[in-house]
Amino acid sequence: MAKVKYIPDKRTLQALNKEAIKRGYNQIIEPTSFDRIQEARYPITQSLLHGDEVVRCRLVLGETNGNPDTVLLDIDIDVFNILPETKT
Repeated sequence: MAKVKYIPDKRTLQALNKEAIKRGYNQIIEPTSFDRIQEARYPITQSLLHGDEVVRCRLVLGETNGNPDTVLLDIDIDVFNILPETKT
């Protein structure tokens, strides 16, 4: 079984996004988009170390017509390392 990290709720997702904006990271979620994002757990389907302190993450926010809606978000590596994970 593989382990998948995830962001546990919309409040945490918004906090991580605000921190990414504050730190000037390249990959953020447009703040106005949060009105359209449903409350959920947001799995991180792909992650890549981006420099020494940032992990670039592909998140699934939902789906449209059976296709996943994904975004990229840069997350501080220390925060990434403590995100919860689940077995698949």
